[in-house]
Amino acid sequence: GSGLKEKDLQALANKPQEFGLPDSVTNLEGWLHPGEYRFPLETSTKEVLAELVKATKVSLEQAGITDLDEGYRILKIASILQAEARTPDYATVAGAIENRLDPGNRETHGLLQVDSAVIYGLGRYSLQFSAQEKQDASNKYNTYVHKGLTPTPIGSPANPAIEAAANPEDNGYYYWVTVNIETGETKFASTYEEHQRYKAEFDAWCDEHPDVC
Repeated sequence: GSGLKEKDLQALANKPQEFGLPDSVTNLEGWLHPGEYRFPLETSTKEVLAELVKATKVSLEQAGITDLDEGYRILKIASILQAEARTPDYATVAGAIENRLDPGNRETHGLLQVDSAVIYGLGRYSLQFSAQEKQDASNKYNTYVHKGLTPTPIGSPANPAIEAAANPEDNGYYYWVTVNIETGETKFASTYEEHQRYKAEFDAWCDEHPDVC
């Protein structure tokens, strides 16, 4: 309805520095804040994208983040929170992610091991992927192979996820798993052994609900 061309949007999305973003940002993934926007019909492609980026900057500032390089890091974490967890669990998962990113982490040795990132890198939406895909190092978003955060955010996080990523819960967790997809019930663990018990709960639930899993 706007008359804007997708190719122009894509071209500008790959020029994040035109929107006042630091050199560490490679494209506008994660910076286009979700919400409802209304523009005059003559609004340009750049003006539209600039408004969405501005909204993300405001959200980061409200969460106490003014440095945009740090903001990019926060957006990466926030995008994972939004893909991996329910809103009430965001801060808890954010704490677990920070624990995994800690250089002294001896549980996962810097690996985030989040399925949502792997799936993002595969370019499809599903709850499952193959063992071969789990080992594929050519997928730059494969957090089972590559340590640290993803190259870019894996989506456009909203305010609650950004707030939680900027203010993670201080906890001793390294693992989380949703044991009931319908309710979103998620269980957290500090050790792999405990996590395996919760993973078995999820597997049992999926056996009973193959149409969902």
